[in-house]
Amino acid sequence: MQMQERMQQLSSGAASSAAAMSWQAELASCILILHKVSLMDDDVSTPTLILLFEDPAFAKLAPHSAQVKRARARLQQLRTEHSAALAGLDLAVGSGEFQVFLAAFVKQKVLSLQEELVAKLSAKLCHQALMPALAERATEQARVVRSIQRVVCVIDEKAAALQGWLLGAFVAAELLPASFAELKEGCSEWDFNQFHRGAFPWQHSQAMMDGRSDFEALSELQQRIAEHQRAKEELSLVQEEKRSTLQLYAQQQSAVSEALAIARESAADGSSLQYESSATTSVQRCQSARVARKRAGICILLEERLQRVQALKAHAQRAFVLSSSGSLAEAWTENAMHSGVPNLEMDGNSDSGHGHLA
Repeated sequence: MQMQERMQQLSSGAASSAAAMSWQAELASCILILHKVSLMDDDVSTPTLILLFEDPAFAKLAPHSAQVKRARARLQQLRTEHSAALAGLDLAVGSGEFQVFLAAFVKQKVLSLQEELVAKLSAKLCHQALMPALAERATEQARVVRSIQRVVCVIDEKAAALQGWLLGAFVAAELLPASFAELKEGCSEWDFNQFHRGAFPWQHSQAMMDGRSDFEALSELQQRIAEHQRAKEELSLVQEEKRSTLQLYAQQQSAVSEALAIARESAADGSSLQYESSATTSVQRCQSARVARKRAGICILLEERLQRVQALKAHAQRAFVLSSSGSLAEAWTENAMHSGVPNLEMDGNSDSGHGHLA
C-alpha cells in the first residue's frame, strides 16, 4: 500500500512538506537578493543570482527591478511579523546569525530540487506510457516525444542547479544535514542520463540493488495496477455479455416457438378442408396437397431451428457455469462445442422476441 501511495504522489507531482519554504529560508533569500544587487561584482561566498532564481536571465538585476522590489517588501514584512524572534540578531551577510538562516535556505533549495526532479521524472514516465497507445497516430506520438524532450531538458537544468547548491561553500557543513555531505562527495561526477531513468544518487533501495531505479519499479507497479483494473473492467463486460447472450437465446427460442405454433395451426386448418363437388375437387385437392406439404416442410424447418437455438442456449449456460466455477478447460471444451452449433439467422428486431425467420 505504501508503494501505491508513493506512486500516486509521484505521478501527481505533489510536493511534500519538506519543500515548503520556512520563513527563515525566505528571509535569507530576500537578504541575498538585496545583497547581490548592491554589489559591483559577484562574490563566491553566497549563491549566485542564477541559483537563486534558477534562470540564467537573472544573472544581473537592476536596483529598481520587480524582483528587487518584491524582495525588499517581503523582507520588511517578515521583519515585522517575526520581530520578536529577530530582536538583537545581526542579519548582515557573513554574520554567524545570518549563516543559520542561510543554512535553512540552502537546505530548502536542495530538498526542493530533489522533489522537483522526482516530479519531472514522473511526468516523463507518464508521457512514455502513452507511446504504445499512439503507435498508429504519428502526429500525436511526435507531440508526446517533444514533450518528453522538454521534460528531459528541465531534468538536466534542475540537476545542474542541485549540483551548484551542493558544491557551493555557502555555509558550514555542520549547519546542514549529514546526508548533504554524503551527497556532495560524488555530485561533480553525476551522469544526468541516470537521472532520466530515475536512478537518483540520494535513493538507495532494493530496486536499485536489482539493477532498477525506484521509478522503474514504481512505473512497472503502476502498469500492473492499470492492467489489473482493466481486467476487472473486462470481467464486468464479460458478465454483461453473458447475460445478453442468454437473453438473446431466450428471445430467439420464444420467437421460433411462436412461429412453429402458428405454422402447426395453419397446417391443421388446411388438412381439415372438405370438398363436395367431384368436378372441382381434383384440382383443389392437388392444390391443397401442395399447400399441406409446404406447411409441413415449414414446420419441420422450424422444429430444427428450435432445436438449434435450444442447443445453443444449453451449451452457453453450461460454459458460463463452468467458467464461473474456475473450470476453464471444461469451459473451453464446451465453448468449442458451442461454436460448432449452426447459428440462427433472424430478420427484424430480435430484441422484441418476435422477429421473422430467414
